[in-house]
This record gives sequence, structure tokens and C-alpha cells, in this order.
Amino acid sequence: MAEVYQAIFGRRIRLTNERIAHIVSSSEDTPPMMDRIGETLQSAEVIRRSNTDNTDPEAVRLYYKWHNDTPLGDR
Repeated sequence: MAEVYQAIFGRRIRLTNERIAHIVSSSEDTPPMMDRIGETLQSAEVIRRSNTDNTDPEAVRLYYKWHNDTPLGDR
């Protein structure tokens, strides 16, 4: 099973259960913020290509958005 999100610039993002589990386990404030994934993808303030392989046009992209009201403060 996977979640599909419509991201900024029309890109479709598919997050598998494995990716979602990785996101949740990577930060202690992520579980309460899971509902913000779609919002962040749709209105990202910064998009970076992963450093893993900069030559791959389909490389992983990292989407960032500032939130003022996370359980752990501004992030």
C-alpha cells in the first residue's frame, strides 16, 4: 500500500509504507505531523535534490516547509 500526493509543480509523489515508516522514525515530532505531509509537498518553500546521486534526474527530492506550531516548537 502507498499514499500518493500531488506536489508543487504538478509532480506526483508516491510514499510507500516503508518510506512513511522511515519518515515517522526519523524524528520524534513526526507522528503528530503526519497530516502535514500533503501540505508540505503542495506548498514547499525549499526543494532539494538528495545528495545520494546528483546525476540522476529522478533522484530523491527533499521538500521543506516551515511550521510554527509543531509539538517541539518552530521547525
